Amino acid sequence: MIFQSSIFAYIIGDIGRTVSNQSILATHFQERMNYVDTFLKEKDIPNSLRMQVKRYLEYNWELKKLYKIEETEMLAMLNDNLRGKIIVYFNGKILKSIDVLGVFPLEFLSNLSFILSKRVYAADDDCVLEGDSGQEIFFITSGNVAVIEKRTRTHIRDLMQETYFGEISFFGDIKRQATVKAREFVEVLVLKRDDFL
Repeated sequence: MIFQSSIFAYIIGDIGRTVSNQSILATHFQERMNYVDTFLKEKDIPNSLRMQVKRYLEYNWELKKLYKIEETEMLAMLNDNLRGKIIVYFNGKILKSIDVLGVFPLEFLSNLSFILSKRVYAADDDCVLEGDSGQEIFFITSGNVAVIEKRTRTHIRDLMQETYFGEISFFGDIKRQATVKAREFVEVLVLKRDDFL
Protein backbone atom coordinates (compact mmCIF):
# COMPACT_ATOMS: atom_id res chain seq x y z
CA MET A 1 0.00 0.00 0.00
CA ILE A 2 2.85 2.40 0.82
CA PHE A 3 4.50 1.55 -2.52
CA GLN A 4 1.29 2.35 -4.42
CA SER A 5 0.87 5.60 -2.50
CA SER A 6 4.46 6.56 -3.37
CA ILE A 7 3.87 5.87 -7.06
CA PHE A 8 0.62 7.85 -6.97
CA ALA A 9 2.40 10.79 -5.25
CA TYR A 10 5.22 10.65 -7.80
CA ILE A 11 2.76 10.70 -10.73
CA ILE A 12 0.80 13.60 -9.24
CA GLY A 13 4.06 15.49 -8.61
CA ASP A 14 5.19 14.83 -12.18
CA ILE A 15 1.88 16.10 -13.56
CA GLY A 16 2.22 19.18 -11.36
CA ARG A 17 5.74 19.87 -12.65
CA THR A 18 4.56 19.46 -16.26
CA VAL A 19 1.65 21.85 -15.74
CA SER A 20 3.94 24.30 -13.96
CA ASN A 21 6.49 24.16 -16.81
CA GLN A 22 3.75 24.74 -19.40
CA SER A 23 2.48 27.67 -17.35
CA ILE A 24 5.98 29.18 -17.19
CA LEU A 25 6.42 28.76 -20.96
CA ALA A 26 3.00 30.28 -21.63
CA THR A 27 3.80 33.23 -19.36
CA HIS A 28 7.16 33.70 -21.08
CA PHE A 29 5.46 33.60 -24.49
CA GLN A 30 2.82 36.13 -23.42
CA GLU A 31 5.54 38.38 -22.05
CA ARG A 32 7.41 38.25 -25.37
CA MET A 33 4.18 38.93 -27.27
CA ASN A 34 3.67 42.05 -25.14
CA TYR A 35 7.23 43.20 -25.93
CA VAL A 36 6.65 42.64 -29.65
CA ASP A 37 3.33 44.50 -29.56
CA THR A 38 4.87 47.42 -27.68
CA PHE A 39 7.76 47.56 -30.15
CA LEU A 40 5.42 47.52 -33.15
CA LYS A 41 3.21 50.22 -31.64
CA GLU A 42 6.24 52.44 -30.96
CA LYS A 43 7.28 52.03 -34.61
CA ASP A 44 3.76 53.06 -35.74
CA ILE A 45 3.08 49.75 -37.47
CA PRO A 46 -0.57 49.62 -38.64
CA ASN A 47 -2.94 47.55 -36.52
CA SER A 48 -3.70 45.12 -39.38
CA LEU A 49 0.00 44.33 -39.78
CA ARG A 50 0.44 43.99 -36.01
CA MET A 51 -2.39 41.44 -36.03
CA GLN A 52 -0.65 39.47 -38.79
CA VAL A 53 2.54 39.39 -36.72
CA LYS A 54 0.54 38.26 -33.67
CA ARG A 55 -1.18 35.45 -35.61
CA TYR A 56 2.15 34.31 -37.04
CA LEU A 57 3.81 34.19 -33.62
CA GLU A 58 0.80 32.37 -32.15
CA TYR A 59 0.99 29.85 -35.01
CA ASN A 60 4.66 29.21 -34.21
CA TRP A 61 3.82 28.91 -30.51
CA GLU A 62 1.18 26.27 -31.24
CA LEU A 63 3.69 24.32 -33.35
CA LYS A 64 6.23 24.54 -30.56
CA LYS A 65 3.66 23.21 -28.06
CA LEU A 66 2.78 20.40 -30.43
CA TYR A 67 6.28 19.25 -31.33
CA LYS A 68 8.18 20.58 -28.29
CA ILE A 69 11.16 21.36 -30.55
CA GLU A 70 11.70 23.23 -33.79
CA GLU A 71 13.23 21.59 -36.83
CA THR A 72 16.25 23.91 -36.77
CA GLU A 73 16.88 23.17 -33.07
CA MET A 74 16.74 19.44 -33.70
CA LEU A 75 19.02 19.64 -36.72
CA ALA A 76 21.53 21.78 -34.79
CA MET A 77 21.86 18.98 -32.21
CA LEU A 78 22.96 16.44 -34.83
CA ASN A 79 26.32 15.79 -36.43
CA ASP A 80 26.77 16.61 -40.13
CA ASN A 81 26.15 13.04 -41.27
CA LEU A 82 22.86 12.60 -39.40
CA ARG A 83 21.75 16.15 -40.24
CA GLY A 84 22.28 15.41 -43.92
CA LYS A 85 20.33 12.16 -43.74
CA ILE A 86 17.41 13.85 -41.98
CA ILE A 87 17.32 16.71 -44.53
CA VAL A 88 17.38 14.22 -47.40
CA TYR A 89 14.58 12.27 -45.75
CA PHE A 90 12.39 15.34 -45.00
CA ASN A 91 12.85 17.07 -48.33
CA GLY A 92 13.54 14.02 -50.50
CA LYS A 93 10.26 12.44 -49.45
CA ILE A 94 8.44 15.50 -50.74
CA LEU A 95 10.47 15.77 -53.95
CA LYS A 96 9.99 12.09 -54.71
CA SER A 97 6.20 12.47 -54.58
CA ILE A 98 6.17 15.26 -57.19
CA ASP A 99 5.50 13.84 -60.64
CA VAL A 100 7.30 16.64 -62.46
CA LEU A 101 10.55 15.69 -60.68
CA GLY A 102 10.03 11.94 -61.00
CA VAL A 103 12.14 11.81 -64.16
CA PHE A 104 15.28 12.78 -62.27
CA PRO A 105 17.57 10.21 -60.63
CA LEU A 106 17.43 9.74 -56.85
CA GLU A 107 20.97 11.08 -56.39
CA PHE A 108 19.96 14.34 -58.10
CA LEU A 109 16.87 14.65 -55.89
CA SER A 110 19.00 13.99 -52.80
CA ASN A 111 21.35 16.81 -53.75
CA LEU A 112 18.39 19.03 -54.54
CA SER A 113 16.93 18.46 -51.08
CA PHE A 114 19.80 20.45 -49.52
CA ILE A 115 19.07 23.63 -51.48
CA LEU A 116 15.36 23.92 -50.69
CA SER A 117 14.42 26.74 -48.35
CA LYS A 118 11.42 26.79 -46.04
CA ARG A 119 8.85 29.61 -45.99
CA VAL A 120 5.68 30.17 -44.01
CA TYR A 121 2.75 32.22 -45.29
CA ALA A 122 -0.11 33.45 -43.11
CA ALA A 123 -3.77 33.31 -44.14
CA ASP A 124 -4.49 35.67 -47.06
CA ASP A 125 -0.80 36.17 -47.89
CA ASP A 126 0.03 36.11 -51.58
CA CYS A 127 2.57 33.36 -52.24
CA VAL A 128 2.90 34.39 -55.90
CA LEU A 129 1.27 37.17 -57.89
CA GLU A 130 -0.16 36.86 -61.37
CA GLY A 131 2.08 38.65 -63.88
CA ASP A 132 5.24 38.46 -61.78
CA SER A 133 8.38 36.84 -63.08
CA GLY A 134 8.57 33.25 -61.84
CA GLN A 135 11.96 32.15 -60.59
CA GLU A 136 10.73 29.70 -57.95
CA ILE A 137 8.62 26.57 -57.60
CA PHE A 138 6.81 25.87 -54.30
CA PHE A 139 6.12 22.51 -52.66
CA ILE A 140 3.39 22.60 -49.99
CA THR A 141 4.36 20.74 -46.83
CA SER A 142 1.35 21.82 -44.75
CA GLY A 143 -1.76 23.93 -45.18
CA ASN A 144 -3.62 24.85 -48.35
CA VAL A 145 -3.72 27.62 -50.92
CA ALA A 146 -6.15 28.99 -53.49
CA VAL A 147 -5.14 29.51 -57.11
CA ILE A 148 -6.91 32.59 -58.46
CA GLU A 149 -6.86 34.33 -61.81
CA LYS A 150 -7.08 37.94 -60.69
CA ARG A 151 -7.72 39.34 -64.17
CA THR A 152 -11.06 37.52 -64.38
CA ARG A 153 -11.52 37.10 -60.60
CA THR A 154 -11.86 33.35 -61.09
CA HIS A 155 -11.08 30.75 -58.45
CA ILE A 156 -9.25 28.02 -60.35
CA ARG A 157 -8.65 25.44 -57.63
CA ASP A 158 -7.31 24.74 -54.16
CA LEU A 159 -4.00 23.01 -53.56
CA MET A 160 -2.99 21.26 -50.37
CA GLN A 161 -0.16 19.33 -48.76
CA GLU A 162 2.13 17.36 -51.09
CA THR A 163 1.21 19.43 -54.14
CA TYR A 164 3.13 22.21 -55.81
CA PHE A 165 2.65 25.45 -57.70
CA GLY A 166 4.71 27.85 -59.76
CA GLU A 167 5.92 25.16 -62.15
CA ILE A 168 4.71 26.87 -65.34
CA SER A 169 6.85 29.96 -64.76
CA PHE A 170 9.67 27.94 -63.24
CA PHE A 171 10.12 25.60 -66.20
CA GLY A 172 8.70 27.83 -68.95
CA ASP A 173 10.44 31.09 -68.01
CA ILE A 174 7.18 33.02 -68.46
CA LYS A 175 5.22 35.37 -66.20
CA ARG A 176 3.03 33.92 -63.44
CA GLN A 177 -0.32 32.85 -64.87
CA ALA A 178 -2.27 33.11 -61.60
CA THR A 179 -2.08 34.41 -58.06
CA VAL A 180 -1.67 31.85 -55.29
CA LYS A 181 -3.06 32.93 -51.92
CA ALA A 182 -2.68 31.14 -48.59
CA ARG A 183 -6.02 30.04 -47.11
CA GLU A 184 -4.43 29.36 -43.70
CA PHE A 185 -0.90 29.13 -42.41
CA VAL A 186 1.01 27.37 -45.16
CA GLU A 187 4.50 25.93 -45.03
CA VAL A 188 6.29 25.47 -48.33
CA LEU A 189 9.67 24.36 -49.56
CA VAL A 190 11.00 26.68 -52.24
CA LEU A 191 13.35 25.81 -55.08
CA LYS A 192 14.98 28.65 -56.99
CA ARG A 193 15.60 28.19 -60.71
CA ASP A 194 19.23 29.31 -60.41
CA ASP A 195 19.86 26.58 -57.83
CA PHE A 196 18.10 24.00 -60.00
CA LEU A 197 20.06 24.71 -63.17
